[in-house]
Amino acid sequence: MSEMKKESASVGSKFAVVALPVRSALSIRKGMDQKFCDMDYNDELRMLKEVCSQDNIPVFDTQNPASKLSELDKDYLFYFVHLTPRGHKFVASQLTPAIEPLLAGKEKK
Repeated sequence: MSEMKKESASVGSKFAVVALPVRSALSIRKGMDQKFCDMDYNDELRMLKEVCSQDNIPVFDTQNPASKLSELDKDYLFYFVHLTPRGHKFVASQLTPAIEPLLAGKEKK
C-alpha cells in the first residue's frame, strides 16, 4: 500500500482504498464460501484498515453502510458476486460525499 501511495504521489495523485460491498459477507448464497484461509471479509477489512492507517492512507468503506440495508436491498446489489447497476449506484452514492471535496481541492484536514 505504501508503495502505491508513493507511486501516486510521484505523479501528483492521491492514493486511497475503496472497500466494496461483498456478497459473501452480506447476502450469502447456498454453497458460497464465506471464509478463505480462516478469514472472512470483515477480517480482511479490519486488516486493510490497520495497514492503511499505519501509512495514513484513506479507506472508503462501502461495505459497512451496505451491511445496514434490508436483506432485499443487499440482494439487489449483486448479480451473483459482481455488482449490479444498482450496486454500482450504491457505491457511487457512498463515495460521492468523500470524493467531491477532494476533486474540488477542499478536503478535510
